[in-house]
Amino acid sequence: MNSWAMMNHRSFVALTLTLFLVACGCGCSSSNTNANTVTFTTVYSDILSGSCTPCHAPGGVGDSAGKLDMSTKALAYTNLQKSAAGAVCVASGLTLVVPGDAAMSLLVEKVESNPPCGIRMPYDCGTTTPCLSTAQVQQIVDWINDGAMNN
Repeated sequence: MNSWAMMNHRSFVALTLTLFLVACGCGCSSSNTNANTVTFTTVYSDILSGSCTPCHAPGGVGDSAGKLDMSTKALAYTNLQKSAAGAVCVASGLTLVVPGDAAMSLLVEKVESNPPCGIRMPYDCGTTTPCLSTAQVQQIVDWINDGAMNN
């Protein structure tokens, strides 16, 4: 094969591979331009406002015991981003929300399973308040892994 044909062949292979990756939805890009990115607005309106604010609001058990007021979207975001003394689980070293790393975020542990400190949330999960669904937990995980932005 001459050099011109070899170059055209390589270009064809590269173009074909690129089109294939684009068509298959290769997640090679590190930018957060994914159309399926979960926003904090969605997390707050779909999950936190209904499952968390009954206790995590002024006068509620979660506000006094956990020092975590989530009565408004703005307060919820601010308080979930804190790394104040009350926001760190000493037993595990986990912080409430570690942007980009759901595995190191106490919030995920609290809603997903039996956390290393405190109790599973919502507090009365299974009695009067249903536990969060797998899809709801996944929304929280996705939001955190996407950078936990205030969007």
